[in-house]
Amino acid sequence: MEEARAHRYSMKNPKKGIVLIFNNTHFHSSSLPTRHGSDADEESMRKLFRVMNFEADDIRIRRDVSVNEMKRELAEVSRLDHTDYNCLVCFILSHGEDGYVHGTDGIMAVTDITSFFQGNRCPTLNGKPKLFFVQACRGTKFDEGVDYVDSCVPDQVQENLGLAIPQYEPDFLIAYSSVQGYFSWRNNAKGSYFIQAIHEVFSNNWGEFNLQKLMTGVNWVMATRFESKSSNDFMRYKKQMPCFLSTLTKDLYF
Repeated sequence: MEEARAHRYSMKNPKKGIVLIFNNTHFHSSSLPTRHGSDADEESMRKLFRVMNFEADDIRIRRDVSVNEMKRELAEVSRLDHTDYNCLVCFILSHGEDGYVHGTDGIMAVTDITSFFQGNRCPTLNGKPKLFFVQACRGTKFDEGVDYVDSCVPDQVQENLGLAIPQYEPDFLIAYSSVQGYFSWRNNAKGSYFIQAIHEVFSNNWGEFNLQKLMTGVNWVMATRFESKSSNDFMRYKKQMPCFLSTLTKDLYF
């Protein structure tokens, strides 16, 4: 038992962690439609992390932010003293392309987002888990295996950055709403299916299972229960498969 506990991240600091939520709903480009339902995702995650005993003042919500505003907020959070915190959580709710997410006025590489919390830029988070959840398209393909898609702009971005964990950096987890190259689906009232699945699985199991098992549960919910519904025959009965990449070095129990 002691050996098992030694392989868990410590959650004994006074505060659970900062939760940063970027909720981009409206965009300058006419090719990027309003992301109806995203406010439901925001509220769902705010309530979830309050239930998980994250303090209300530590949940930072930023709506409709430009790329520079995202960078300023990330820089500000990375400069904070996280000594009394156990982890960092960041949600990006936006349109996207593989390796990138949209601010209201342009694109930002996911690698640039995670890099703000590398050890040399945020030393008080060294050895602590840094968790990123990306609800955005990663391409233009449909999964054969309503709704709306968190659409991307084909051919706008050619470089594929893919995985987005800072090179050689431990203690990161990045969860994507879809696998590389594929659409992510969203309901205009209830929000995205990925965020709904996170809420369901985490709400019922966060006190019992570690994060990796929780995310595997999210994958199972999406794989077995989700199928797109649309008046457009081409967009009907499609599937969505999330995925996550982890360099966590211990089990994380919230």
